[in-house]
Amino acid sequence: MQKHNHNFWWLSLLLMAAVDASLGSDVRPVQGADPSADNTRFIDHSLIVDPEYPCTWPPYPFPRFSIVHQLTIGPDSPYNVDVLLIDGNTGTQLDVPPHSVARPELKREKSGPFGLAYTDKIEPWQFGGEACVVDVRELLDQAPKGVSPLVRPEHVERFERQHRKVGFGDVVLFRSDYSDRYYRPFPEGRRYIAEILDRQAPGYPDPDPDCMDFLGRRGVLTLGTDSASMGPLPDLAEPTHYAGLKYGMIWTEGATNLSELPSTGAFYCMLAPKHAEGPYSEGRAFSIVGGELSQRLIDACRNKR
Repeated sequence: MQKHNHNFWWLSLLLMAAVDASLGSDVRPVQGADPSADNTRFIDHSLIVDPEYPCTWPPYPFPRFSIVHQLTIGPDSPYNVDVLLIDGNTGTQLDVPPHSVARPELKREKSGPFGLAYTDKIEPWQFGGEACVVDVRELLDQAPKGVSPLVRPEHVERFERQHRKVGFGDVVLFRSDYSDRYYRPFPEGRRYIAEILDRQAPGYPDPDPDCMDFLGRRGVLTLGTDSASMGPLPDLAEPTHYAGLKYGMIWTEGATNLSELPSTGAFYCMLAPKHAEGPYSEGRAFSIVGGELSQRLIDACRNKR
């Protein structure tokens, strides 16, 4: 899976290289982008990680996030020192195939080659690509309490009729504005996850397994959602995860601010720690909109360089 032992300094180097005029202008135009625009900007798509927010899944076995300010600058320490207790399923997070795909040598029903595609094995180009924002806001809260409204293949097909077909090098983002509305400090923040699990509120919108298979056949390898998880509640979370991860997909859960993106043309990226044999991790998601820079980065990811 990994040809070289890259780390995430690739992005910094790529960003610097992209703004260097000496690179020339041989980049393929990106649909939806304005090459003449000079208002290039970053957009943060990450949730605040704070013990006073619903950043951790409430039920066992997930440990609740905590940060202890162990030492402060003073007589006892020249540095501020914090101690963190954090699970990979915290805030804006990354899922990779072994979250659901078993190792091939186990020869189980869900075993496959991507069962070894841990966070430290994913190639850097797969973390980014052209954002294709599938608007599913009409689904928000449109389900019984405890149940997720489902994003189906026809929602992606509607996007394709309006814009273009999705495929390799794209990051398909499901936008319902769920996190923007419900990620709040406690006690209001219980609406984000806990009230769904307690069947006190409708679930967050999410793709069903058929939608994942549809995207997998299209060659899409990177997704994102502004819902708390990519798994519809109450009983399709694992089937949806496996339906996508078996193709080698990775995705962002708990993204936010997707309303700031155009439907196509922006560069989206999810950065995460390189945990050895990690099946998921906390992360930081952002996009670059406008100008030539986003096009260069999209082109680099699409061409695996």
